[in-house]
Amino acid sequence: MRFGALTVGLCLLAAQAIAGEVQVSDVHLCCGKCLTGATKALTGIEGVSAPRANKQTSKVTFTATNMEAAKAGVAALAKAGFYGSAKLGDEAVPAPPSGIEAGAKGDGASISGVHLCCGGCINAAEGAITSVDGVTGVTSDGKAGTMTVTGKGISLEALLSALHESGFHGSVK
Repeated sequence: MRFGALTVGLCLLAAQAIAGEVQVSDVHLCCGKCLTGATKALTGIEGVSAPRANKQTSKVTFTATNMEAAKAGVAALAKAGFYGSAKLGDEAVPAPPSGIEAGAKGDGASISGVHLCCGGCINAAEGAITSVDGVTGVTSDGKAGTMTVTGKGISLEALLSALHESGFHGSVK
């Protein structure tokens, strides 16, 4: 019986040790709509509370009850078109998988689910995309959160990487 209580106690301590604040750094947050979009994306996620977004630091923070909740929060931010480097304490929180086939290239691409609420977002995202080798043009629809990329021999992984480096996420096809 004593070992059972000890085991339960240790499990509770371990669970508490991984609960805490998640910091997502280098997120594109240029205006009030970005701040609202990021915090709204985290609302209603089980195990996630106290979402905050800070334009000056480009960080989104929230409290997670455990690593699974932290992953769910990061996935919710990605679904809303935001991206950043996430940590729960000292432990990295992985981003959701991209679904892009390794080495995939094309003469164009469609990107959906990008947070493009204003001209600042559109300019930053388009600037990131046009920096990718092979891209000759990009058009964006802010209301739909979509981007259409034209060019030749464009790496789909490089497109997503460019968005990520600028604090955005999207589904690249």
